Amino acid sequence: MIANLKVLVVENNISNYKLIEAYFKKYFPTIEVLGPAKSSKEFVDLYFKINPDILLLDIILDDDKTSLETLAELGLITAEIIITSSFEQYALDAINKHSVSAYLVKPIDVFSFRNALAVAVQNIDIKRRNIKSDNYGYNNKKNIAVATIDSIDLIEINDILYLEADGTYTVFYLENKDPVVASKNIGVYDKLMPGDSFFRIHHKFHVNVNKVVKVFKADGYYCVLNNGKHLSIALRRQEQFKKFLNIK
Repeated sequence: MIANLKVLVVENNISNYKLIEAYFKKYFPTIEVLGPAKSSKEFVDLYFKINPDILLLDIILDDDKTSLETLAELGLITAEIIITSSFEQYALDAINKHSVSAYLVKPIDVFSFRNALAVAVQNIDIKRRNIKSDNYGYNNKKNIAVATIDSIDLIEINDILYLEADGTYTVFYLENKDPVVASKNIGVYDKLMPGDSFFRIHHKFHVNVNKVVKVFKADGYYCVLNNGKHLSIALRRQEQFKKFLNIK
């Protein structure tokens, strides 16, 4: 079993959550279970707070959005997605629009649950091995190996101003150099950037805080980089960003 895996359970029925929690304790005790998120707001807040490896999603939540609608608003994510629902009619939409590891129809039986988690863990292992392969010998906090369409670029981390999501690609904006377009989505690089100097301020932007010179609170929260670039800070990320920068 891979170490330090986290699962976020999005579920508005506490009985269902307790059952899922019991399954994890018995069959996957090393996976940290977090939740439940009972509304789309709680889903988004907890997702950005804990950056889970696996999402276990009920469809119908306590507000006017389904978890699938909220998932679409989050943009591209790297977490493995397992749907849990009593409504089979959502299965096609989930499979067609999202990279779903499994669709479990409630009541969830143990056999299906264990199989779904085994597939999700295997997928995570494969993705992590691919990332390590791309960065072999260079993941030393000084450089990062970035796979583009036709090459592998070795980028000095200190040269990075910010990363921007562009569909399934990620654009690395660098100090006094041309941008580099990586062939992987921004979620992949969330786990590779040094946690003491990079912060995800928006679903589109991951910023090097060493390059931030100002943070404006009027007319919408945004930060200014040392090259004059303005980047929006998502409402749900503002408080965490202030804490990250030790702003009172």
